[in-house]
Amino acid sequence: QSFSERRLLEVQKKAAIARVALDLIQPGQTYAFDSSTTGFALVTSLPDLPYRVLTNAYAVIDHLVGMQQIELISTGGSYHPKTQTFISGDSYATLRRHNINYAFVSCIGLDPKRGPSEGFEQQAGFKESLIQVARNVVLLVDSSKFNQHSEYFFASLREITEIITDSDADPEFI
Repeated sequence: QSFSERRLLEVQKKAAIARVALDLIQPGQTYAFDSSTTGFALVTSLPDLPYRVLTNAYAVIDHLVGMQQIELISTGGSYHPKTQTFISGDSYATLRRHNINYAFVSCIGLDPKRGPSEGFEQQAGFKESLIQVARNVVLLVDSSKFNQHSEYFFASLREITEIITDSDADPEFI
């Protein structure tokens, strides 16, 4: 599904996840956002404070470009229209140059044994690179994605610092 289509799914759950994740945002830090619609729900509630944001997502760039205090950094790369992201080796190099305090990522599915997965190989590669350089990795995942998986796994659960989900999450899965 395209970014535009995914934005319309599980809107209430994404908003609830974003409200909890917003508590992690503090001035003076560096944050990275993938191109997930759950991450975008968080981005739309970000305050205009002095911190740095790195992203490969067009929607994140478009939303934050008018903020005065946020230092906005595009990771660069080739544009992929369906996912509305920039991907390539250039974006990976940009990630490696920065001290990322928190990476906010999501997934198409979360398998309890293999971890989070993505539908596009390039997106999985970007997330894998991001996770390798970030100090803390926050997986923003609504409960509809539990026990699901897609084509490309990008992290083990050991690499995830924190998981934020919604109140419909199955306690047994958690």
